[in-house]
Amino acid sequence: MSQLNRLGNAPIGKLLINMTLPACSGILVLMMYNIIDTIIVGQYAGAMAIAGMSVVLPVSMLIPTLGMGIGVGSASIISRSLGAKDFETARLAFGNALSLAILICTTVSVLSGIYATEILSVFGGRGEILPYAMEYYTIILMGIPILGSWMCMNNTLRAEGLTKYSVIGMCLSSAINLILDIVFVIFMDMGLKGAAIATVLSQIAGLVYLLSFYLRGRSHLKFKRQYFRWNKAIIREILSLGASTVGRQGSGSAMVILLNQSLYLYGGPIAVAVYGILHRITSLLFVPIIGMTQGFLPIAGYNYGAKQYDRVLEVVYKSILFGTIVSGALALLAWSFPEALIQLFTSDETVVELGVQGLKTITVLMPLAAAQSIAAGYFQAMGKPVAAFILTISRQVLILIPMLYLLPQVFELKGVWLAFPVSDALACILTLAVFARELPKLKKAQCEAALQTA
Repeated sequence: MSQLNRLGNAPIGKLLINMTLPACSGILVLMMYNIIDTIIVGQYAGAMAIAGMSVVLPVSMLIPTLGMGIGVGSASIISRSLGAKDFETARLAFGNALSLAILICTTVSVLSGIYATEILSVFGGRGEILPYAMEYYTIILMGIPILGSWMCMNNTLRAEGLTKYSVIGMCLSSAINLILDIVFVIFMDMGLKGAAIATVLSQIAGLVYLLSFYLRGRSHLKFKRQYFRWNKAIIREILSLGASTVGRQGSGSAMVILLNQSLYLYGGPIAVAVYGILHRITSLLFVPIIGMTQGFLPIAGYNYGAKQYDRVLEVVYKSILFGTIVSGALALLAWSFPEALIQLFTSDETVVELGVQGLKTITVLMPLAAAQSIAAGYFQAMGKPVAAFILTISRQVLILIPMLYLLPQVFELKGVWLAFPVSDALACILTLAVFARELPKLKKAQCEAALQTA
């Protein structure tokens, strides 16, 4: 049975696991860039170096997320088109997406380099943190168009159900990153500069692998000039559907601006370093949620395109169930061993003490994020960009940013940590309420489809 047929015929539970595990592995490998860098830099360059990396991270991830958002938008078109056996539209979406990602990421990277000092200052690069941030940022910026193109192609692969190949590319890149980190940072004592060079070189390796996969003709999507000619309707749909992904990362970057300001105000530079570590840990804990959402999207989109609405409902329910159970187990792990997790990055007693309090507070309601992410992803898979965008940014923009402004005024640094569980709860309630209004429409379509086949 071909991969496309499996999306429409295989048992949902088994298919969801088969799609989610590679996606989780891929996300985990991708996150290892920052985690490995942070562990090595923290142990060999100190807490202020971690603070510098933490300032750069939201900027360095926001720009390539433009490529990811374009890839996610095109993936929705691709999976629905493949479900309807419309291969021409799928290939056109792929070509338009990749060329658009390259253009946008390159342009924004150049502008970000020109205004580097101003951008880093906005994101919290001030005082003793700024020199560390600038050293890392100027090199990382060179690899952003590469990473953006790579993220785009990873999503188009997932749209076909070919997740294992994106994981192979990520594993290759991560292994190279680890080796080069050890060489440049530990043995050559190059500090943040060495970590940045290692990251860029490893990203090049990951992109080359995916390019070779497509050029060898191992995908339904083709590298032909005719598919790279821009189509206004396709581009409009790609951008509208990808806006929720970009909005999520953009909102995360906006959140970091306010977050770093609050951390600096109520805890000084050391608090910025603490959150740099907590962000890496919670990013790992969120891998099952993100992976489940990415595994869910092509299955739901394909079956919706094929008018198999019963399978769409089934994958929604099972994704929420599996995601909540796994993320709940990981949140319990963070609560049980917070000190050990933080000490992977640093032995600084002040950082560890503040970090334990922050990690326990941030993760207390984390399992609710699984239902929120899947329900918001449903609208993206169905090609409903407005609802997808609003619900996706609800946690980090509509709710978290106001909470970061209000709660620290009452609880100071503790209020910064409290803003996260409050946002998890309110965003989950909002998203499930909107999703509940959509269910009758899907069930009605399911009944109509059953009558037509009877």
